[in-house]
Amino acid sequence: MVPNRFPCVPEQRPFRPRDLLREVQIQELAVSPDGESIVYARRTIEGGQYRKRLWRVAWRGGRPEQLTHGDLDARPRFSPDGSALVFLSRRSGKSRPWLLPLGGGDPRELPAPAAEVADARWSPDGHRLLLLAGSGEPRFSVGDPSDPVARRIDRLTWRLDGLGVRDECTSIWLVGVDGGRPRRLTAPDVDVMGASWSPDGQRIGFMADLRPEAAVLELPQAWSIPASGGRPRPLAELPSEVVTLGWSSAGRLAVIGVDEPPELLPAWANTNLYVVERGAPRRLAPGLDRSIGF
Repeated sequence: MVPNRFPCVPEQRPFRPRDLLREVQIQELAVSPDGESIVYARRTIEGGQYRKRLWRVAWRGGRPEQLTHGDLDARPRFSPDGSALVFLSRRSGKSRPWLLPLGGGDPRELPAPAAEVADARWSPDGHRLLLLAGSGEPRFSVGDPSDPVARRIDRLTWRLDGLGVRDECTSIWLVGVDGGRPRRLTAPDVDVMGASWSPDGQRIGFMADLRPEAAVLELPQAWSIPASGGRPRPLAELPSEVVTLGWSSAGRLAVIGVDEPPELLPAWANTNLYVVERGAPRRLAPGLDRSIGF
């Protein structure tokens, strides 16, 4: 054996399969409104199962503080005043929104529709939450939805890798932080790909394909809907698709998407960044890799 010439450096050893069980990943994060702290999800493997808890660390560094102790706590978001976090957790059996007061106290489950919740976002005034969750109306099941005898499939986009059968569309729901019944904002046959509040809290922008042709090929575009309810109106459209959107604090809209025509769309087509001016997207940054998640 060759002697270790650098005593301060640990000896190297071969990788072993069980080393995978020691893997730790830092995942979703949120920055406090005052910029003084960061909350993040720390994923570990315990007993052969993934576990995820929320931790907080000061922006300037220091010793992290564990905030939650559930088995799967994820997607933290600070309230606008920084006094609380909303996060998603399966501690009650399904993915639900939970509220954690940062001044002290235990998390409490918030009202939500019966379906699994995929995202939760604060309204700008901190009084409501935008939830992305199943519509509650199965579209393929025949018989009892909890134990269907069959599925009647009438569209090519009936399933996705990693998701399985898309038996329900994803809808936008609104719920008050202090309670009340969740209210669905989008029609049950509209499949929402993502959503975001406008800075004034009056509208919600979302990505969806509202065409009948979406049953064959989905090409979502950017739409808005009043937070009080109503019909969707177009926000921005690209020749192919809009994959995400966001507003500045001043109300300017930016989108990321693909401007290749669908009939010419190659598998390697890049996404681009656009600002929307007078309803027309103007490209800012070309050539983003389509494999990047936003």
